[in-house]
Amino acid sequence: MIKAYQRWEHIRQPKAWTRTVASREYARRIARIEEDPVGEVPDINPLLGANVDVNAFEQRHEVLRLLALLPLPARSDADRDGVRSCGQGVGRARRHEREGTSSSVGVSCSNPKLCDVRHATALMLHDAGMGITVLDREVYSTSEAARVLGVRPARLRGWIDGYSRGGSDYEPVIRPERTGEDAVTWGEFVEAGYLREYRIRHKVSLQRLRPVVQRLRERLGVPYPLAHAKPYVANRELVLEVQDETGIDRELAMVVIRNGQLILAPGAAAFVEKVEFAPGDGEVLRIHPDDKYSPVVIDPLRNFGAPVVHGIRTENLYDLFAAGDSVAEIANGYDIAVADVEAAIRYESRIKRQETAA
Repeated sequence: MIKAYQRWEHIRQPKAWTRTVASREYARRIARIEEDPVGEVPDINPLLGANVDVNAFEQRHEVLRLLALLPLPARSDADRDGVRSCGQGVGRARRHEREGTSSSVGVSCSNPKLCDVRHATALMLHDAGMGITVLDREVYSTSEAARVLGVRPARLRGWIDGYSRGGSDYEPVIRPERTGEDAVTWGEFVEAGYLREYRIRHKVSLQRLRPVVQRLRERLGVPYPLAHAKPYVANRELVLEVQDETGIDRELAMVVIRNGQLILAPGAAAFVEKVEFAPGDGEVLRIHPDDKYSPVVIDPLRNFGAPVVHGIRTENLYDLFAAGDSVAEIANGYDIAVADVEAAIRYESRIKRQETAA
């Protein structure tokens, strides 16, 4: 806390900064401890206390793994169930057992309370049908997604869920209709990333893209057409047809004809260079916000979609740098390359600049 006091005016995220600095200091002190040699190594787990129930410890982490698989609202419900002795979760489990909708979810454990949490979580996964694709997964709030994309929250909300201005209502570009829902799915986030490429380049209203997105959704038979490989790879002729039907401005075009060839427009090409598609004409699995050579990755199944470098949030690395730590100190503290820290700082600096421009 002394370090935090000394640098307080430079710290943007006090909780993240303090947590990171404290963990690093703890690790350094542990590394300096000199152990006395012994003739025989005791048969204990040095990471757990002598009185810790190992089975309960493992089960608790299994619950956390299951919770991470849930969509955002269900994740919150499951967390509340665990904190409140699984009251709702147990009730849900008993109701399923009575109705015979889920007689077994394959959960077994020795700790009753943890077993109830695991059972409730597994039932929620069952309720979700396990058919939820990565694009359907609710990953961010609107403000969180806006920060990661480097877009003003109000603008992102307008793209995703529409807006009202001057007594007029404007329909969303991304969602089929307005829902008022603040949670942002991975598919919506990916499509917003596509729109952002055009906003940065042309500074034009993206409302005119709505009919294009709607028709591509219908013709391709997917809920998030801009988050699939189909329009970028195998269905460019269809995209051109839709562009002609809607009369979209050339600066908003997804494909263009150049030298007799049908190619991606600059904005679409830049977007494709930053994403990884599932095999075939699959959905976007992860995003490399700078480029595919950068270690910065956004993955909905890692760190709840936060931008990371080797599993470390870029925001934490940037906050340490902004607080006065050198790049070398940060790299040494996290045991990563200096180039990785520099990539995280460049990314965070860029999105902070673009947030005012997009």
